[in-house]
Amino acid sequence: MGAKKTNGFADALQENSALMESPEGLAELIRMVVFRTFHDYFRPERKQWERKILVREVVNPSSAMPRISEQLFMPDILATRAVFKRIKPSATDEEADIWMDLLHAQIFFYSAAEDTFCLLQGKEYIDQELYQHAARAVAKAMILLVQLPLPRDLRGD
Repeated sequence: MGAKKTNGFADALQENSALMESPEGLAELIRMVVFRTFHDYFRPERKQWERKILVREVVNPSSAMPRISEQLFMPDILATRAVFKRIKPSATDEEADIWMDLLHAQIFFYSAAEDTFCLLQGKEYIDQELYQHAARAVAKAMILLVQLPLPRDLRGD
């Protein structure tokens, strides 16, 4: 399904593991992952059918889902759990998964409702600004939920 995604915690940590060393770094890591994830899923050059396939697989898994899960989802789930447990050492895997689902639920929602948004707005494509606003809101919620300091660009909304 297109190029390998490079937006999750696993990739972000590989690029800059020093972000794990401070509350500000952890908040920046969360912000970066959320923004990258939104960008990856909703960049204009990504085909809408790719998002539709992922939505379909989540709602009605085919025989491809085990492979998709193993290659696409599990590496990031494991890295997400590690980051969450760094922030909240006594957290369970389930708590970490639910926290990350704040992002996944929004990605899923915007992917599943894309055609309806276009119809309601009378547009062929959704304006990228909508996704940027959504990414900011999700990043802010995820950071505040784990009681980390907000990066400067997320303050004051």
